[in-house]
Amino acid sequence: MEAYLQSDDYKKLMETLSKAEDEDEYKNDTDPQGFFMYKKLLDGELDLTNWVEQVARVNTDANLNAKAIPAFLEKGKILPAMKSAICLKEKHASDPKTAAALVKLFKKWLTMPEAEKLEACGKDQRILNVVGHEIADLGCPSTEGDLVIWFDANRATGGKHTLEECHEAIKLRLRYLGQPASEEWGQAAVEALASNPKATLRIWNIIKTHKTLLKAGLNAQAAAFKAKG
Repeated sequence: MEAYLQSDDYKKLMETLSKAEDEDEYKNDTDPQGFFMYKKLLDGELDLTNWVEQVARVNTDANLNAKAIPAFLEKGKILPAMKSAICLKEKHASDPKTAAALVKLFKKWLTMPEAEKLEACGKDQRILNVVGHEIADLGCPSTEGDLVIWFDANRATGGKHTLEECHEAIKLRLRYLGQPASEEWGQAAVEALASNPKATLRIWNIIKTHKTLLKAGLNAQAAAFKAKG
């Protein structure tokens, strides 16, 4: 951000705006590249979840709804998170992201105090009851301790996207299930890379998986993965 403010591009923009007439359309646009808006987003000053909720209502894309769930949960929006979870289970049950996204919702629900649940449901006990039934119907286990077992039993495996399936599992275990990094994860990633059909193998999945292995401290496995790729 500081580099942008000191750049020639920013100085030229300010000079142009200072000379612009009031009727010029760009007179009021001091952030044409969106840097200031992006900074607000990073600083938590900008909430895009209302917009995401509107999009998710009419867009059943698996990636969109899977990514929307943790964003909704961070803002305490249980209802739209639940709707995205239902969409994933009904329309994308075998997608690599579905089981991981459901676990995120389940963990939030299982760890929320009852008062917070009621608040998230507009302080309406009837809505809370419906949400509880819907989340149970999604397969939510009875305790947080059962999430690992549920995920292992329900996650997608052996499909046409074996590397993505493996990567989603590693991320979830590290960030949400609190499992310590295991060498087996790195070995599984190497095997998933080797078995993934070329037609569905994407370079960004390879890059992201490698970065995740490094962040997990699995340096030897990351090196073997890189050599395989």
